[in-house]
Amino acid sequence: MTTTRSPTLNGNGGGGSVAGGTSGVSEVKLKRFLEHNQRLKEQLEMQRISGSEASESLIKFVTSTKDSLLPTLWGNAPSDPFSKQSTGCCTIS
Repeated sequence: MTTTRSPTLNGNGGGGSVAGGTSGVSEVKLKRFLEHNQRLKEQLEMQRISGSEASESLIKFVTSTKDSLLPTLWGNAPSDPFSKQSTGCCTIS
């Protein structure tokens, strides 16, 4: 019965361990390397836009979206449900 071994980073083909357990360490390193390589490939395939396009998009969003925390920029804002209500005393029953 023959077994096939995965190649490792050190190029020894996953052969027997010299110092006891070194092939296992090499396999772990190879696995991490391949996972990192896969993540880099996925990032390479991501759609990119230029900095000026991103800036323009951000400016459009900020100027067209009303922020209720900055009511002075938008004139008279609708009543704020979180502001203190001056209705007099409150009683807890």
